[in-house]
Amino acid sequence: MHLLKRTEVISGQAGAGNVTVSVEFPSLLSCDHTIKIRLDNAWTVLQKGQVMLLRAGKVVEPKRIVAMQYAGDLLALGIKPVAAPFTAWEVSPLVVGELEGTLDLEQDGMMRCLQTIEVDVIIAPEYLYYWPGKLEQLEQFASVIVLPWNRLDRMEAVRLMGRIVGRESAAEQWIHRYLSLAASAASKLKELIRPGDTVGLYEVWEDYTICIWNATARGAYNLYHALKLTPHPRIQQEVLATDTHLFVEESLLPEYAADHMFVVLPSESSDLYRSFRDKLSERQVWRELLAQGRRRVYPLKLEEFWCNDAAALEKQLDIMTDLMLNATAAHIK
Repeated sequence: MHLLKRTEVISGQAGAGNVTVSVEFPSLLSCDHTIKIRLDNAWTVLQKGQVMLLRAGKVVEPKRIVAMQYAGDLLALGIKPVAAPFTAWEVSPLVVGELEGTLDLEQDGMMRCLQTIEVDVIIAPEYLYYWPGKLEQLEQFASVIVLPWNRLDRMEAVRLMGRIVGRESAAEQWIHRYLSLAASAASKLKELIRPGDTVGLYEVWEDYTICIWNATARGAYNLYHALKLTPHPRIQQEVLATDTHLFVEESLLPEYAADHMFVVLPSESSDLYRSFRDKLSERQVWRELLAQGRRRVYPLKLEEFWCNDAAALEKQLDIMTDLMLNATAAHIK
């Protein structure tokens, strides 16, 4: 999906022929079907083609980029955005240290910040369509590229960003490095994890509702694709095979409980993370699961796993691998 400022066009090569997609969109509150057709067509070109941003008929290489999400993907390509909102669901705390000099749109105010800098392009997630007036505000400063959110394979998302910013080789280099790190980690885990062991990733909310995420969220890609660990059969059938997220009542959790359970918990809005074993043990379902000696439970901070763009995903891989290695090795001893 691709959205550009009214005066911009996107040009690309899809298949054997040259294709130019010009996106002129009316109010986002009207003509929804027309907008969807136009944006879907543009997104098809974006997926298949070599993308160029044009301004006044000239190719623009975006250097001054505002990341309304995807800061970690840009960092993986060696690009530091000029501005981004530093909330945990938009920029992972794991990568904030790499954004020195990047303006914080959340702390300093989006409109005020953007008025003080020169911007080539703004990259934003599609969920901003549901934030009335947000995209129109951003379009006052630069072309806005709207990308799918939590729908792409993580490696394809990096490749897509590489095409947008003209760093396709950097994208392939990062992917190769990431997959090499994952292969090394998987080799270490193979020595400690028993044959037939299953894994799963679960997020526990403050009301103890449970969300089982697919591979596009919360670092789950690391488990199921990069480390190639075996998901619980129900997770494979109902979440991964259908490419959807699943919400389950706490009473149903045993039907989805893997041998190795990564449990995402809020660490700032409550004490669920800090006291996770005590808190969960107060609940009968969790108490019974934790009592089973074969099962391992690994707590993850929601704030660190909210985002899983490339730079964050790599750091999350280290966290998840270390948790498994340390806990499993301790149990063996």
